Amino acid sequence: MASGGEGGDEERQGRQRRGRGRGRRLWAACLPRPGCFTVSAAGEDEGTSAAPAGEGGTRPTPSHLVVTVNGIVGSAENWRFAAKHFIKKHPEDVVVHCSGCNTAARTFDGIDVMGRRLAEEVTTVVESRPELRKISFVGHSLGGLIARYAIALLYERETQKDSHEECEKHAIDYHSIQHSSGGKIAGLEPINFITFATPHLGTRSHKQVTLKGFYHR
Repeated sequence: MASGGEGGDEERQGRQRRGRGRGRRLWAACLPRPGCFTVSAAGEDEGTSAAPAGEGGTRPTPSHLVVTVNGIVGSAENWRFAAKHFIKKHPEDVVVHCSGCNTAARTFDGIDVMGRRLAEEVTTVVESRPELRKISFVGHSLGGLIARYAIALLYERETQKDSHEECEKHAIDYHSIQHSSGGKIAGLEPINFITFATPHLGTRSHKQVTLKGFYHR
């Protein structure tokens, strides 16, 4: 009986260790990353390293960054097909970055949290590709809201940076500088903001609980 009990304990502990191992692997897969993949005319590369120029310098270096953002419980893989078609349509000018920082269960973390992640991811991509001059965002469903939040953060950072630098140099009024800062996103010229099935005005089925515990639509 004792040996049987010990064997049962060992088997149970083994299952627990295996379960913890699977949990760690799942968590590691959900850790923030610069991005799942980036596609350009030069080919597909993992991470955020700059795409090489064409042989002999004949191929123009793409300057337009298109950031795709997945919806709830989605991933960058959802955009692989579309990304390749973007490149096929505009091979000389477009780099498509399929965001990989908000995937699977991480899409339940709240728009503010996910928006900050995306903003940091875009900043990393832009810093690693000095040839970029323009930026566009394409989001599906919840991804549209995440992108909208990230854009606000990136725009605010850019205007504040320009404003503070100019005010220090020329002692010009802050509001006038904010108006003339160019409205760049992460230092790039904004071109398109496109969303599909994104509830920008909320949803009728969503209910919110007040402090008194009553529901309203």
